Amino acid sequence: ISMRSSSARILSLLLLASFGVKAERIPVVVSPRASEPEKLAAAQLAEHLKRVYPDHEFAPADRQQASGMSILLRVGKNLPSPEAFRIYTQRSGSVAVLEAGSGRAVLFAAYALLEKLGWGFYLSEDAAPPARTGPVRLEEWKLEDAPAFADRVVFDWHNFLSSCSTWELEDWQRWIGQSAKMRFNAIM
Repeated sequence: ISMRSSSARILSLLLLASFGVKAERIPVVVSPRASEPEKLAAAQLAEHLKRVYPDHEFAPADRQQASGMSILLRVGKNLPSPEAFRIYTQRSGSVAVLEAGSGRAVLFAAYALLEKLGWGFYLSEDAAPPARTGPVRLEEWKLEDAPAFADRVVFDWHNFLSSCSTWELEDWQRWIGQSAKMRFNAIM
């Protein structure tokens, strides 16, 4: 009988350990006064990071945690252009900062980071990278970019029946969203 109760205790402990482990919560922080592109960047970053790191929880937040990891999105002043951005870490690698020259550039920084993590963004679809296990290593997220051209234009072809000539509002919204993921900033 003691063998059976020992086995039951060990099995119970193993089950509790496997179900009791809480995923690390990593807030994606934007100012309560953030622009719509900054809020969209936080939502998109959290949504896509959940798929890359399924063992962690990512959610938009309006304040940083006192301890643990955080991702900060903010508009900065000392960048070479309004659409330039840089991604770096603070607090010994526990805080990732996506700093950009404008709200729209914050969104572009989020998509650039996701591309670095393996996402592919195309007009027709997104290609997700394989899920990663283990810790999130924010110190590996270093990235800096400034566009070579102020205007990055995408053209919507009108010369065939399945083109944008026949699109509904939802089609246009999806296409514009995909264009933004590819860091286009104008439509011809």
